[in-house]
Order: sequence, then C-alpha cells, then structure tokens
Amino acid sequence: MSVVKSINSAESNERLMLQKEVATQDPDTGSTSLTWVDVVEVWAKVEPMSVAAQYYSQALQAQVDTTVTIRYRKGVQAGMQAVSEKHIYSIQKPPQNLQHANVYLVLTCLERFAIGE
Repeated sequence: MSVVKSINSAESNERLMLQKEVATQDPDTGSTSLTWVDVVEVWAKVEPMSVAAQYYSQALQAQVDTTVTIRYRKGVQAGMQAVSEKHIYSIQKPPQNLQHANVYLVLTCLERFAIGE
C-alpha cells in the first residue's frame, strides 16, 4: 500500500475560490438566470499539464490543461469553477480522491480566462 505524498505549504501556490453555478429567479419578472456562487476559499497547488498529458487527454476528448490539487473536501464536483485573482479554472471531470484517502483532491481543469494578463 503506497502513502499519499503530502503537499507542503510552499507548494500551495494560489488561493482559489471554489464556485458553483445556481439558478436564481428574479422576484419581479420571474425569469431565471444562472449565477456563480462562492462555496469555499482554499489554498491550492496549480500546475500546467505536461504536453504529453494534454495530448492524451485530448485523445479522450477531454479539454484540460491544468491540474489543481487541494485538501480533500466533500461537495467538489465537475462543472464547478476555481477562481483566483488572475485565473478562472473550469473543473472538467469528477475530482480524483488520491488513493481514496480523503486527504487531497486533484481537479482536472481547463483555464478559461487569464484575468488582466
């Protein structure tokens, strides 16, 4: 049985706000719109994927270019987004619970925007 490698605080290089999309209804018009709602702020290790990993994921029709590792928490799922001061990452696949140890989640993401760059 292998052990999950811990991530030290120096490797957690971005503060991210995890958000989910929810439908809200305008009380005056009754129309419904989708908005992003903050769920929780986390420290994360954000890494661009290697060219080989990007090529493999594209062969599987998955558009991904970034992996984000956070401490384990329930409720994180595909379709959510992670937002920093400069980036918005769209979570493309269900998070990987490393070795089912409930210590870290690896989020496979597509960087949708680079804010202010």
